[in-house]
Amino acid sequence: MHTGAGMVSERVGLLLRLHADNGLVGIGEVAPHPAAGAGALAEAVCAIAGAQEALCAAASWPIDRLLEIADALPSPVALAGLEMAGYDLHARAAGLPLAAVLGRVRRRRVPVNATLAQRQPEAAAAAARAAAASGLSCLKLKIAGSKVDDEVARLAAIRAAVGDAMLLRLDCNASWTVDEAIAALPRLAPYGIDYVEQPVADIAGLAAVRAVVPLAIAADESAGDSAAIRAIAAAAAADVIILKPALVGLRKAAEMARTARACGLDVVVTSAFDSSIGVAAALHLAATLPEPLRHCGLATAELLAGDLTAVPLLAAGGHLRLPPGVGLGVTVSHSRLTRWGRESCQR
Repeated sequence: MHTGAGMVSERVGLLLRLHADNGLVGIGEVAPHPAAGAGALAEAVCAIAGAQEALCAAASWPIDRLLEIADALPSPVALAGLEMAGYDLHARAAGLPLAAVLGRVRRRRVPVNATLAQRQPEAAAAAARAAAASGLSCLKLKIAGSKVDDEVARLAAIRAAVGDAMLLRLDCNASWTVDEAIAALPRLAPYGIDYVEQPVADIAGLAAVRAVVPLAIAADESAGDSAAIRAIAAAAAADVIILKPALVGLRKAAEMARTARACGLDVVVTSAFDSSIGVAAALHLAATLPEPLRHCGLATAELLAGDLTAVPLLAAGGHLRLPPGVGLGVTVSHSRLTRWGRESCQR
């Protein structure tokens, strides 16, 4: 997969299991973004290891205490993973799906976009046709590192293959300067673009692009917290905020969603190419958000060569359905973990 961080061919993360005295187990995933570099996972592992004593002392695993421990971690992705496991455990103990613990369950299925990895026009068109045949109505294309002429050819091929009804989103991963974005985006606009995600790196640049380009703008990397979202709204820099619970945690992502809506901005919940464990957590959050809800970037398990859950979360009919059962609703497959796991750390 081509991204702003270069070619990403693998995702490396940490699976967390919290074993309570009553026999219940909560699971979470620590999955640093590829752009964070190799040291991010090591930092997260050290953070979790440093919390071992506090975790062992919380033998009954009350959710408030688990969240206090998570909040003290210096690594945001470690916080997100421990929080995820804590909420999974808490929801299992309560006999509820995670969404019901996070808020009011507003929907049992969430509309999703697929991400097309194919760069060649013919291959992209074939993938788009297959996506449309499966019921998907929204596609996202990573365009960082690509030439504008090549993207024009790819978009033209996709539109010829699937027509005008398919929503198309472009993700630039902050790879352009303001001048480059202003020059490139009008050439892509005729192909019916739903929005362009993070064309440039900073808020001022997003505002400059949005002021002159006839396309909706989504902020991802620039929208790291609620303060940034308010700054984006004040600068009229974006129309949509991208939320990645795997990187900031469920509580913070929910807070950011409330802030965005209060500022008149739409939100889109996405994965960070994590396994179906992380996708499940993001899906439960998306299930609690008020209408209108745009297609969320959660149909990413299809991009993985392997997954960790017994039943990977795959889109059907253009939606991801909340998995049945309590907590996250997913279970770790021992055989898949053996196949894809690298190391085991029993604490």
